[in-house]
Parts: sequence; C-alpha cells; structure tokens
Amino acid sequence: MKKSLIALALLSASSAFAQSNVTIYGIVDASIAHEKNGGTASATRLDSGNQSGSRLGFKGSEDLGGGLKANFVLEAGFTLDDGASAQGALFGRQSYVGLAGGFGAINLGRQKAPMYDVMDKLDPFHIGMAGDANRLFKTSVRINNAITYFIPASN
Repeated sequence: MKKSLIALALLSASSAFAQSNVTIYGIVDASIAHEKNGGTASATRLDSGNQSGSRLGFKGSEDLGGGLKANFVLEAGFTLDDGASAQGALFGRQSYVGLAGGFGAINLGRQKAPMYDVMDKLDPFHIGMAGDANRLFKTSVRINNAITYFIPASN
C-alpha cells in the first residue's frame, strides 16, 4: 500500500511539471489591383492573398517528460474578399500532430510537401506574389495523409 502511494505521488509530481503551449497566429493579406489589358479595357478589384495567403492558425506543444514532446498545427486559409476557404477544407493549409524528442520529430497529417521548403529558399518571392516558382512548376504544395521525419538538429 505504501509503495503504491509513493508511486502515485511521484506520478502526480511529474505530471505537474508538464507544460503545454498553444499559439494563435495569422496573416490577413489584401490589396487593390488595377489591370489594364491594352486598349481601354481595365479592371480594379480587391485581391486576397497577393503576397501571402491569408490564414488563421493554431499551433501547440505539450511536454510529455523525458525529453519527449507532442505537437500539433491546425492552419486554415481563407480569401478575404468573400471569406471562403482558400484550399476547400477547414484546415486546408496544414493539419497535423506529431512527436519530437532526441530522435528528431515525426509528424502525421496534411503538411507542406518536401519541395515546398526547397522552392521557398530558392524563390526570390518566397512562394508568394504573381511570379512565384509554384506557378511556374505547378508542384504540389501540400500533401494529405503525409508522414514526415525530421532528423535532430546538430550543434
């Protein structure tokens, strides 16, 4: 009986040190665009997501102890002019859960494609604006049901 009380007390103490963290973030990007297509034809309109896609996101982590951490990201893209989902799903930009520790990190769910990070580093517009690399190469920016592994950062 005494051993089980000590074990219960230790378990309670270790869970008291666990810490969770949730961040709410977002971008609202709107612009006025004026286009003149030769002659006298022209149009002025509100553009949504001209440089960066408008989004609302939630990300968080929970310390599980022993160097292990659970994390999640839920990110919804939307168009500012009509409020519609920019990707056709509630959390169409990203929605994943994962574990991180000394082994690295593993994430499961809808995530950025591996090519996204490569294009973002090479593209002078950082995958934004009209001349971005994604429009030229038509690559998949996000992948459903993805499993990604990140190696631990070395010092």
